[in-house]
Amino acid sequence: DGPAYIALMAELRAMLDELEAENGRTYELTSAIGVGHDKIEDVNYGDAIQYMDYIFAMTYDFYGAW
Repeated sequence: DGPAYIALMAELRAMLDELEAENGRTYELTSAIGVGHDKIEDVNYGDAIQYMDYIFAMTYDFYGAW
């Protein structure tokens, strides 16, 4: 569900930021998402991206399963 996904990204971002402060390393938060209309309409990625570094669109199965 969309709000839970956004909450998960926010929580993960906070945890990664804390870890970065502890050890000086840089961490990226990414997600690979299906781009079918039935999948992409479930989450407001405009709200989620503020917590993420990259969103990768999985377009290889856009026209059906192989």
